[in-house]
Amino acid sequence: MLKRSEKPKVVDELATLIEKYPVVGVIDIYMLPAKQMQKIKQDLRDRIKVRVAKKSMIKRALEKVKEKKKGVEKLLDKIEGQPALILTDMNPFKLFKILEKNKAPRAAKPGDKATKDIIIKAGPTDIQAGPAISAFQKVGLKTKVEDAKISIIDEKVVCKEDEVITPEVASVLNMLRIEPLEVGFNLISVWEEGIVYDKTVLAVDEKEYELKLIEAVNQMRNFSLNVGYIVKETAEPAIIKAWQEMKSLGIEAGIYEKDVIKDLLSKASAEAKALEGVTNK
Repeated sequence: MLKRSEKPKVVDELATLIEKYPVVGVIDIYMLPAKQMQKIKQDLRDRIKVRVAKKSMIKRALEKVKEKKKGVEKLLDKIEGQPALILTDMNPFKLFKILEKNKAPRAAKPGDKATKDIIIKAGPTDIQAGPAISAFQKVGLKTKVEDAKISIIDEKVVCKEDEVITPEVASVLNMLRIEPLEVGFNLISVWEEGIVYDKTVLAVDEKEYELKLIEAVNQMRNFSLNVGYIVKETAEPAIIKAWQEMKSLGIEAGIYEKDVIKDLLSKASAEAKALEGVTNK
């Protein structure tokens, strides 16, 4: 427990760190075991700094530097749970990705809050039929007995994101050895150059983003070709398209030019065979 006289010094230290680093984030370390926290800090010691402090001191430190760090006060409304500051030179998206990779699964306890929808899938289990059937039914699972063991008939969301996990749900999850929660730094928001990024923005699906980017590039290239706007990326396909259109026009118009003469002869031969077939009837 800090003495009252020590608190201003802690606030000053936090403010100094906030001023020093270009990227400042707020994390929630609620329910994070000390051992896991130390491991993450050790693994990332050369890339991030973490400072745990009371909400009031973090808020005072942010207020203290808001004139020098424009927009950093927006983090004041993002502080929740058991907060800590995370400071780094990494961009926010890279930071989020690294922190997510350093999370580990853990079992659910009554009173925990679900970080995402918790789904129990259909299929056989290793649990013997008996009292467990009643426990499954209490959380809304439809079951049947196969080879003296419980089998789940339909997939079901037993707890939605941000809902509190009930004792009944926690019991069933533990029976099924499902670890639906993750232990690690829960990044809430990050400030960089006056902009605050929430975790909903930082959680980018890289594969989906790549596919959308490829689709956008293809659409842009097709549009450029259709309107005749030639840039470096569309120059080659534009030339090919122009050549094909010119060749088709030459064939249709019967222009005897070296690049279309072979196609004209093939067309004439096909027409002659067709005419021969008509006259021989």
